[in-house]
Amino acid sequence: MGLNNFYFIIHFAVLIMIMFLLQHIRSRRWTETLGRTQIIVLLLYSYYFVASVDWRFVLCVVIVTIITYVCGLLIERARQSDKQLQSYGKARKIVIGGGIALVLILVYFKYTNFFIESVNRVFGQNIGMLKMILPLGISFFIFSALSYVIDVYRGICSAEKNIIDFGLYMAFFPKITAGPIVRWTDFKPQIKEYRSITLNELSAGIQIFVFGLFKKMVLADHLGVFVDDVFRTPGVFNTRTVVLSAISYSLQIYLDFSGYSDMAIGLAKILGFDLISNQILICHILPEGSPTFGIGGISAFHNGLEIICIFRLAVAGGAKGGHILIF
Repeated sequence: MGLNNFYFIIHFAVLIMIMFLLQHIRSRRWTETLGRTQIIVLLLYSYYFVASVDWRFVLCVVIVTIITYVCGLLIERARQSDKQLQSYGKARKIVIGGGIALVLILVYFKYTNFFIESVNRVFGQNIGMLKMILPLGISFFIFSALSYVIDVYRGICSAEKNIIDFGLYMAFFPKITAGPIVRWTDFKPQIKEYRSITLNELSAGIQIFVFGLFKKMVLADHLGVFVDDVFRTPGVFNTRTVVLSAISYSLQIYLDFSGYSDMAIGLAKILGFDLISNQILICHILPEGSPTFGIGGISAFHNGLEIICIFRLAVAGGAKGGHILIF
């Protein structure tokens, strides 16, 4: 169920009505309780959003959330222990172990069948392909998990004790499908304060959402029709048209993901959350040879989400950090 799906818009309207109902209960003694209730409602709706594609995807999100949550607590405890010993050996081992576990989950789902296919081609084997579906937004919530683990290790943020708040950060439905990628340090203050939906934010959020919807469905999709026609039979067209289609393809990819990101930002704005709006286009090449793109924030990319391209391994003994390229 995409953000531009008609049924999603109906469900989202129901969610807004529930949030308004909780918000307008007047008794002050319920203010804090209702604030927590709204967070729980958003978490449950986020899981419902993921389950609407396939209920098994929820298990993947929950497992990654638990691994990251526990890893953060262990890293913080190890940092306190290592600080007394003037060493970060234990914390370093945990962040490396947790990072490898998270990357292996991503590799398993995205590249296992590619590796099997490669072995079959190179060695003439007939190994059966695994029947599995790529979990919704796995790259985005894995990158969010890695950024959190690394930030806790670096001391940029403390480990979160409330698993419900952290669960919402990992599964927040506007951003889980195609970003934008948000750091925990930016998202945490917005969870901790009482969530309120105002008419100004509702109006601003709808405008951003509609603009993103226009970029995706009107501009990107119509460019896609032209690009597909030329790429399907390039020999029929002259050189100028082929070059124009190549440029249009790049523009289509940007508008598609930028539009989807704007839609996510608009929906979050309606709910009272401010996601990053400064965008860059990040490209990585899949083994099949086709490029895939994602939208991230310049601040997030520059301050710790370099693991989108590089996962930095801290090597014990004060040696320089190693690097593993992730494509």
